Amino acid sequence: MKLLSAKSAYLLFLVLVLLASCKPPTIEEQVEDLLKTNDYSRRISIANNLADSLNEHAVELLLGAGAQVSAQDGLKAMVSRYSLIMKETAKTDHACECLNIILSPVLSSGGFDNNKRLYLIVDELKRTEVEPSYHYCLEQIAIEHGDDGMMAVINAWKNDKNSPSMLSAIQEFGQPAVEYLVENLGQVKDYEELLGRIGDPALPFLIEKMKDDDQRIRFSAADALVKMSGYHPSALHQLTSAIDNESTSAIARNYPFYIRMGLADTEQLLLSALDRHFTEDMCTDYANCGNATIESGASDIAAKHGYYIFTTIGDHSGPKWGSGN
Repeated sequence: MKLLSAKSAYLLFLVLVLLASCKPPTIEEQVEDLLKTNDYSRRISIANNLADSLNEHAVELLLGAGAQVSAQDGLKAMVSRYSLIMKETAKTDHACECLNIILSPVLSSGGFDNNKRLYLIVDELKRTEVEPSYHYCLEQIAIEHGDDGMMAVINAWKNDKNSPSMLSAIQEFGQPAVEYLVENLGQVKDYEELLGRIGDPALPFLIEKMKDDDQRIRFSAADALVKMSGYHPSALHQLTSAIDNESTSAIARNYPFYIRMGLADTEQLLLSALDRHFTEDMCTDYANCGNATIESGASDIAAKHGYYIFTTIGDHSGPKWGSGN
């Protein structure tokens, strides 16, 4: 045993105090500091450090204080930071687990409600410089939000129709998204464009809608198919091959599509379809489609079937030649 002088003991005490002060702050201390500071840049710096730790407890502590603006700032910063972690490290699964804790829907929000979660998901999906795994993780969380998540990404796409990430997120919802869009054809013009971009998954639903009793829905389905032909031409082989095969029955069933397509040199084939599969509605639409050759031919075919076409005042709401392009 050694005896220390009072001076040596005091110096040893100072060293121990100094060593203790160099100890890194705990997760709890960092969260407390983040919540208390009024310095926004410091708040974000702490949040980034917490995200880098991939500590789920840190996320839970901030969520528990979710009613505070400082906590919400911290959570938003952590979400963005996880995108960098996924890009620069192999800790993708851990980062996605933390994202799930922050952004998945909850019954009791504690101030950080599901609307704020969806807003943050959509905002992060708009980013283009991130890893695909980050977007995929966000898409799967959006799906957990059900119809609210689906509508959030659909509405975001309407504001940026050229966003590949929003289109991808909508496609991740699968058949429920397609069915929703198809059921609302004729009510929201943007949905024709969106279904056209979705392609193959929407094709059978749109072909079925071409048989709908509601003329507006039939014509909207035709417009969506015409738009699809521009984005996914191979998807429409079933319809376009009817022209190559001169299948008048297929053309007659889907004539609004072919009129809206307005393909050159198909007039006589469309008139043959009218002649062989004549209906009053079909003939009326032909006679008002805006193509002189078809309108004249429709008048002759109507007479052949015992009908006469008269000019009346007003516009006809039927398909117009080439209007879908």
